Amino acid sequence: MKHLAFILKDTGKEYRSLGGLPVEKTLEKVAQLSQAAIQYGFDQVSFFFKESRETLPPNFLDTFPYKFRILEKGVIPHSSELPLVNLGFQFSEKEFLANLLKGNPDFQFSENDVQEYMSNLGWVEPDLIIFTGGSRRLSDSLTWSMAYSELFFSPLSWSEFSLDELERAIAEFSRRERRFGKINE
Repeated sequence: MKHLAFILKDTGKEYRSLGGLPVEKTLEKVAQLSQAAIQYGFDQVSFFFKESRETLPPNFLDTFPYKFRILEKGVIPHSSELPLVNLGFQFSEKEFLANLLKGNPDFQFSENDVQEYMSNLGWVEPDLIIFTGGSRRLSDSLTWSMAYSELFFSPLSWSEFSLDELERAIAEFSRRERRFGKINE
């Protein structure tokens, strides 16, 4: 297991709110869930929020206990250090791919080329993606990367999501047979 991603579908629009919780509470939860995911054996954990990075007070992430990088508006900054927490704010992988093609007219658009490029940025396709809030719709946060990911749709909102629900998602994930696009024989 390399990468666990959370897509928060039920986020709030309140001032200084992130994921429907006060910013401080959300980042405490991100740190707690990141620690648990690392203990479960994940190397990379990502959280995708609808809100913009401006929701955060200035220098607020200086106290965050893990190496992190910010993903915004179609940009994945290069990083080779793991474990790593990705914080996505209004991030669109569709926009990332469009920017990739726009900026490199000689880029050969094959699956292997795109995958190698993303790997060079330190990006790992998620093994498991957890959607909070009960919604069963996909997101453009991980359009390309979710092709072979296992999906878990939690009925709990981000504010209700707990370590117990993470454990339930990982237990369900561990019972699944991962085929990466292949069919049973």
